[in-house]
This record gives sequence, structure tokens and C-alpha cells, in this order.
Amino acid sequence: MMKNFNYHFYLLFLFVLFISLNAGLFSIFPISGLGFVSYMSLFIMIYYVTIENKFMLKKFSLPYIITFLWLLFLVIVKPQGTFNGLYTWFLGGLIFFSFFYIEENENFLFYFIFASFLLAFFFSFFEIFSGIHFPLSRFVKNNFSSVTHLGLHIPTYYFTNENDFCAFFTLLFCLL
Repeated sequence: MMKNFNYHFYLLFLFVLFISLNAGLFSIFPISGLGFVSYMSLFIMIYYVTIENKFMLKKFSLPYIITFLWLLFLVIVKPQGTFNGLYTWFLGGLIFFSFFYIEENENFLFYFIFASFLLAFFFSFFEIFSGIHFPLSRFVKNNFSSVTHLGLHIPTYYFTNENDFCAFFTLLFCLL
């Protein structure tokens, strides 16, 4: 669906999408804001692509947009607890809308998803056997709580808990 764009812009778009999908990896660096920069770069690129495509959106994106507008309204009415939901919905929406503009027959998409899958796969094995987690994990403060009955640790990759990691890993596997 990406129209009138050169090859280099498309590669840059896929690279920024890859960085955004793996933005949690930035939590190991002491420089704050790297994840935010990746998401804002993706937002600017999606906005630019949407303008160039004359704001053509798929019909199934309408419920997402309505929910996002509802969360914006709730932030004004009841800001406590709603901001995190809005932030999460916005970040998920960036990924969601970026898939509108990806050419399905391109091999580059496969390579970026495969690289994300391999990163998650190998780091999860590292976590399972070493017990070392990213700073965002709920097991960082109490490493002994991640130990299972088999003496292995529960992987969370760069997510807060193992359920988020499992959903991410399963979706990557299905995309492959």
C-alpha cells in the first residue's frame, strides 16, 4: 500500500519500525528518551505517509481511532490512571498503523521480523539460564521470584511481565 516512495525511504521506514518494536531494549542504556525518540520518529513517518496517501485508511481501523478518541476524552475528565492506557494505546496504534503501509511481498519485512524473533528467542534463553533481566522486568528487584520449580528463570525479555513477552513472541512467530 505504500505508494510513491523510493526504496531508501521504505527501508528507513522498516528500520524505524524494527527499532520501535524493540524499543524496550533501550532500557539497558543510561540515556533516557531513546525509546521515545524511536516512537516519535515512527509517528512522524506514518503521518507523512498518511498525508502522501491522501489519508486513506482501512475500514477496520475505525474502532481503533474511536477508542483512541475516547481515551483522549477520559484523560480530560479523569486523568488518574487513564494516561498510561492512552500512552499504551498510542504506542500499539503506531505499530498497528505502520502495518498498513508495508508491502506484503517484500523480503525486508521478513528479515526485520525474523531479527526481532531471534533477539527475543536468544535473550529469553539467556534469561532462563542466567536469571539476568532487563531493567523494565518485574523480576529485577527480586530475582529469586523468577525461579521456577526446575531451577530455571521466567523470561520477560524487555517487557514488565512474562505474559506481555509471551504475547509478543507468539505474534512474531505467527507473522513469520
